[in-house]
Amino acid sequence: MSTIDEAIDEVRGCASRMGQSILRSWTYLDDATWQRAKEILTMENLWTLCLVFAGWLIATIVGGPVGIAINAILTVWGVIALWDIAGELFELGKEWALACYRARSEEDLDAAGQVFAKLLATGVLDLLQVLVLHRVFRSVRARLRDKIPVPSELAEAEQKARTQRERGKVSKTAEAALETAVDRAAAVIPADQSSSFPFLVTALFGVAGIGGGLYLLSRRSK
Repeated sequence: MSTIDEAIDEVRGCASRMGQSILRSWTYLDDATWQRAKEILTMENLWTLCLVFAGWLIATIVGGPVGIAINAILTVWGVIALWDIAGELFELGKEWALACYRARSEEDLDAAGQVFAKLLATGVLDLLQVLVLHRVFRSVRARLRDKIPVPSELAEAEQKARTQRERGKVSKTAEAALETAVDRAAAVIPADQSSSFPFLVTALFGVAGIGGGLYLLSRRSK
């Protein structure tokens, strides 16, 4: 395999880990941030961003023969033109990028996802929005679409992330509803313990019914 092929494989592999970590970050986002993030980071935008980040990281920080080859390739493809535009973003995301580059396990990717979630909470979404709307980014995205297509595993990871987030929302709803039901049941049990048994039975059946219904709902979302 030539150095050029090695360089492309290196960028592709690192970008894939970056993409998976970003998708895993969804678990740690509040609803408003997640809604905005998924609108900005469509699959093509996400993949292009990861390729640019991976190329920047390997060419400027990792270096070596592969780094030199990547720099040459990205110059020809016009990707290097984004480095000045995304300079602040690169600086803020350096810790996350390195975590993705070094990731070798599911746990590593989860940890990198948590780092990215913290980045989004600090206003990085505004920078990402400016970047993906830039004409140079759109031009680069069109070139990379044919050069290094979105890998199938990333599309699968996106679907998995959406499903897990929906399950989490159902689970939280179920917990809140059960807590409310228990509180209401406790409120209707009379202080006189001698007459509390019928009320207690009714309350417990009500809680069980709510719990069962929410459990079925969570199962249907799988």
